[in-house]
Amino acid sequence: MKPVFTLARPGVHTKLLRGLLFFPIILTLLWGCARANAQSQDPTSIPVTPTALPTAAAPSPIAPSPTSPSPTPTAAPAPDASAERVAALQESLYRASLEYLADTTAEANAVAKSIKFNRGAYENVRNVCGPLSIAIMRSGGILPATTSVRNIWLLCAREGGKCNGMSVLQREYFPPSEFDYFQTTQSVRDYDFNAHPLQAGDWLYLYVKQNGFDHMLVVTRVDENGAAYTVTNLNRGEGFKITEEVLYDPTKPGTGLFFELTDPVRLAYVKYLGLSGDGGFMLVRRKGGLAAVPQFNHALDPALAEGAIWNGIVKEVGSSAPAFESNPYSLFHPACMVKLPLALLVLHALENRGISPADLKNLSFGTKTLDQWLTEMVVYSDEDAAAAMLVYADNLKVGSATLRDWGLPDTSLNPRQTTAMDLARALEGLYTGEFLGQPMRDYLLGLMAVRTPNDSRYLGLLSEFLPGAVYYNKRGTIFYPPNIGDMGILEYKGKTWILVLSGRPDDLVGSNFNILDNSFSNFAKALADLLR
Repeated sequence: MKPVFTLARPGVHTKLLRGLLFFPIILTLLWGCARANAQSQDPTSIPVTPTALPTAAAPSPIAPSPTSPSPTPTAAPAPDASAERVAALQESLYRASLEYLADTTAEANAVAKSIKFNRGAYENVRNVCGPLSIAIMRSGGILPATTSVRNIWLLCAREGGKCNGMSVLQREYFPPSEFDYFQTTQSVRDYDFNAHPLQAGDWLYLYVKQNGFDHMLVVTRVDENGAAYTVTNLNRGEGFKITEEVLYDPTKPGTGLFFELTDPVRLAYVKYLGLSGDGGFMLVRRKGGLAAVPQFNHALDPALAEGAIWNGIVKEVGSSAPAFESNPYSLFHPACMVKLPLALLVLHALENRGISPADLKNLSFGTKTLDQWLTEMVVYSDEDAAAAMLVYADNLKVGSATLRDWGLPDTSLNPRQTTAMDLARALEGLYTGEFLGQPMRDYLLGLMAVRTPNDSRYLGLLSEFLPGAVYYNKRGTIFYPPNIGDMGILEYKGKTWILVLSGRPDDLVGSNFNILDNSFSNFAKALADLLR
């Protein structure tokens, strides 16, 4: 059968991939993960990133050199640090996957509960496929250790009806800026994985036409023969277990889990096991492969306490890739950190009207000058000042439209909501002068550089850990329910870094203010060690 999309050879322009999925889904606990029914949903298409699966380049022939009686000594080639890191991540992913194996249903249920993706009877091995795949990727170090497993439980990655899985995947797990999406309606049984092999770290969503279930898994390793493996929950008629399975083996055609899950014999069992993957599959792969996994996460993840939800970014100014990330596109309440985008909007609107920083001391709004309002809002996080500036920004006719133009599409000033990526964009746009001219830029950075008694807390500790560093910051704190945030611009040793970090308790696990506070201290210390 011909695949829906053609995989481009190197140098060939890739055409838009369009996987048309015509099969609806009904969630169930019977077979595991998501059961599908082909009669209840209108045909819809799922948007995907138009990128072809990469293929390995053939080795270049090497011309023989004439034999020399006195060969000239040459230095051994330097180790490829990137290749070594990829190999280490591949090994880490494989070793991590083995920690989730369970030979009995009772043991498998215990593993499912240890992942903490739900509560009560729903947290069992029957529907753990999505959370299990993410837990393995977290443990193996190819996703941030802080990645939530909650929203992928019984995820429905089909658009239309009540399914919202694609938006969840792109916001919570695999942002399109960092991951490629590939789709086909060709069965996993018929697809040519010899020509287009899977790689360790690939995440897959298997679609069923009907009479079965959708399934999620991660490729945990690829052996020397090119056989791809996974660790997943599976029922062969004797109850669910968590086992390591060969997905396909190029040296043994017609074998492996892909062939088993699409074998109609599964419909003949007394317990009716169901099919999966006969309706095609979606593959998600990190752009650049495992070499593109953020390099600081390995050192910074352990500093962040479990039982909390962490949103954060660490990136160098001018770099397109983050050095650290934690739920960068997930929406959260930023507390007082949202006052920085508000200040940017006000100063931008005033600048466009020809107002200079010196004028701010003479221009009044209500009972105070604009300089007083902005100082109280940015330096001291005064809520009355923020309320006044919000009204003033509305009077200036500047708000969400400007934020979207700046690349902050998820930031709302009232109610307060944003993402770590939006806040990082605000900081970098300020620092580089993209959002404000030089005078207003320097004015706002000057306010952020003012030291107050609490500036030695949270990420402000970096100024103590890194002598000579300059840190322009804006904190945000809510005591109940606990919510701590800090963000800023760090200049150190000729480099400039954008930092955003926010933490709050996870309702399923639990945390408190002191635990969050300690995590910030540990994070600052670990980051300082990396930057020295």
